[in-house]
Amino acid sequence: ELVTGIDMPQQPVSALREEMERKIAALSASPKIVVFGCECAALWIWHPDVEALALTQAAGEWLDPLPQQPAFGLEQLRTVIQPRHLTGRVHDGFLDQLNACGCVVAAGLWDSLNDRPLGLLGIGKRKDDEVFDEHDLEILALSAHQAAAMLLAMRQIETLRGVPQRLLEA
Repeated sequence: ELVTGIDMPQQPVSALREEMERKIAALSASPKIVVFGCECAALWIWHPDVEALALTQAAGEWLDPLPQQPAFGLEQLRTVIQPRHLTGRVHDGFLDQLNACGCVVAAGLWDSLNDRPLGLLGIGKRKDDEVFDEHDLEILALSAHQAAAMLLAMRQIETLRGVPQRLLEA
């Protein structure tokens, strides 16, 4: 398993590249896939009490400032449950706004058990300037599912942390 230089800051990039190439060469399965990062990404979390998204995290340099609390309702969020390309297409207001900021792919974070939104992930262009293809979108869908599972687990942990206080107050 490869790890990034971020996880191991003492390892130079050249050593990381050599290790990656050596491990790829040793793989017998096909196809051999290497995933590299994107220029920028952003995460909006769904707040059910106000039925709105709010920008939580953003990384990288976007073309325009990202919307903090976009006007994007539940039904529009349903349109991106599966990742989709934003460039070269006309969308409703919020997705057009994301595209103008430099977002090329959007993926919804969805609680499929309760059929409710958790958030939205926006991805900027790839570092290698290639277009995100269908395989990339499949990987993004898996990442979105993992992120959704993590958000659900974090919410459950926060709920459980409040139990002792509620017991004391009861």
